[in-house]
Amino acid sequence: MVQIVGSYEPLSKDNLVEYLKSFNVSEEIAQMLAASKSPVVISDLDSEKVTVTNEGTPTTFVFGKELDITLPTGQQIKTTVTIDGDSLTFKTVYADNASVFENKVYQFTNEGLTSTLVNHKNLKAVVQYKRL
Repeated sequence: MVQIVGSYEPLSKDNLVEYLKSFNVSEEIAQMLAASKSPVVISDLDSEKVTVTNEGTPTTFVFGKELDITLPTGQQIKTTVTIDGDSLTFKTVYADNASVFENKVYQFTNEGLTSTLVNHKNLKAVVQYKRL
């Protein structure tokens, strides 16, 4: 089993700007998010939960339990996380419109992490991270 806990620095972001814009994010904010070099930090992993820190904000997910989250844009979402071997799967829906959704898989290797995102419009983005 690969070590999941750790810090991961983004290396490449394929189709991320267009992906974000499909959620009605402005071009300016999508470009800013795509340019971010903020690491993803995975911590406090056990059989029941995991803490994921994005853009400096930690969020603890209990596996299989829906969590209400408010995005920086004010949008309310509901996310459920599961673990399967060397991957974490995040299933997210808008709280006010379940037809708007995202499925994100973090696949961990000894070298890093690949984040694959697919949304309700069947758009896909892939972000590669290296382990720090």
